Amino acid sequence: MDRLADIADARALLRQARETLVESNLRMLGLRADAQWATTAAEPIRERLDACAHLSAVAIDDIDTWDLDLAQAAERALIEAAG
Repeated sequence: MDRLADIADARALLRQARETLVESNLRMLGLRADAQWATTAAEPIRERLDACAHLSAVAIDDIDTWDLDLAQAAERALIEAAG
């Protein structure tokens, strides 16, 4: 059952990381919207914000994949423990 506890802890940490990335992504998108109204000098900032938002979105997808993998590992651990 230590394995299941480790998996549960890992999934909890992934959920925290995902929530942080989602919040960060929303803030970046908000900053980008604010920067749209600025002069053309803000274009490099908008481009960097777009790149950061993209990286956050990719990381969120990766975290979802890892969480699914951990959920499947937990199922396998339960089956092994029962059988």
